[in-house]
Amino acid sequence: MTTEISRLRSLARLSPAIEPVRDAQRTFRMVLDAMARPGTVQRLPVAAGDAPVNPWLAAVLVTLLDHEVSLAVEPFPGAEGVAQYARQRTAVPLVPAERADFVVAAWDHLDPQLPTRLRQGSLAYPNDSSTLIVLVPTLDQSVGDGLPLTLAGPGVPAGHTVRIGGLTPALFGARDDAAEYPCGIDLILVDPDGQISALPRSTAIRVADAPEGR
Repeated sequence: MTTEISRLRSLARLSPAIEPVRDAQRTFRMVLDAMARPGTVQRLPVAAGDAPVNPWLAAVLVTLLDHEVSLAVEPFPGAEGVAQYARQRTAVPLVPAERADFVVAAWDHLDPQLPTRLRQGSLAYPNDSSTLIVLVPTLDQSVGDGLPLTLAGPGVPAGHTVRIGGLTPALFGARDDAAEYPCGIDLILVDPDGQISALPRSTAIRVADAPEGR
């Protein structure tokens, strides 16, 4: 507990836009709620105003990361700044994507085969898998744009569909090819307006109007 309080005090000095205990708790609850209700789109409670690229992403990272997990940031403009920001504020080790607990990528520089390179867990330890956090251009469900995904699984209402801007069917094909539940990666999506959605590995995903299985 003393170590965690010290870490939060250091975070407060480094990130004055984030109140370390209250805001980290609020953000953590929001991420958990998004994971429990796959495909719902919610708004994050706080942004890290001093962060590069996307302050909402930064708030998620400083909430989820610490020295006991690992991070990889895939190449995109500003990726090095995101990695250093997370490292300075959380002491998270930076490792290659194939070894990382958390991997950050941006939609416009995203290798659709990335899920096949990430840790999938095992039948004995399914939680020993990666979480892929993707910056997407929009999660706004009112504009009618984006890739339509029909979801099924725990926490998903029957026939629920969500539209994800910037992503392609190939990404979800690779996700399914890489592993079968209970193994597989979790996806967290964040957009520039502070909206967040999650697609955990327990969620079956079908690209709407596409043949079954893709």
